[in-house]
Amino acid sequence: MKAYGIDQGMQLETIPIETVGKSFAEKYWTWLMDQRRVRVIRPFHVPRPNGGTYILPSAFDFDGGSIPRWLLVLAVIANQIFPLHGWAGYTLMAMILIGLMIERFGLMLAAFAVHDFAVRYGVLITGDGRVEEVPNVSAANSVMRRVNFATNDMILLGWVAHIAVVLGAWRAWSANRKTKPAVDWRSLDYGMQLQLDTL
Repeated sequence: MKAYGIDQGMQLETIPIETVGKSFAEKYWTWLMDQRRVRVIRPFHVPRPNGGTYILPSAFDFDGGSIPRWLLVLAVIANQIFPLHGWAGYTLMAMILIGLMIERFGLMLAAFAVHDFAVRYGVLITGDGRVEEVPNVSAANSVMRRVNFATNDMILLGWVAHIAVVLGAWRAWSANRKTKPAVDWRSLDYGMQLQLDTL
């Protein structure tokens, strides 16, 4: 099963980044630090690597491939002021290129959404309403990589994105284990009755 990208019917609405009424410095700090987020309008099915689908519920919000803008800006500036050579230079250039290659709301949109849900809640909901536990961040990263392959067949780009989440997703996973998300996953609309006894 292929081609479950944004052009196949995932309906989203953007969540505003608030800058109106802020001071000049606060506006640009917000632009630099805040990530654009989107919200799913109606339940959407994404291919599950082992067959079937995962459901992204309506009202679920996420930020796609969240490589921080400030990190890319800092990397470019640092490379201009303090040019690095050898492995350090190659590493910095690779980080910049990865950040430019990964479109937050592009081909890997469905995979990023599934990953964000798994990292936030530690579960995924299958197309028949069963609850599938995601035991750790490595499992969430693995699901993202395999969903990406199932939805767009871009294997090289999928591995690049996988490396990026391996480096950064543990922070979000850790934060979500310490503090409960504001919205409980059980309260979201999946378009069907969940089989909560499968958890």
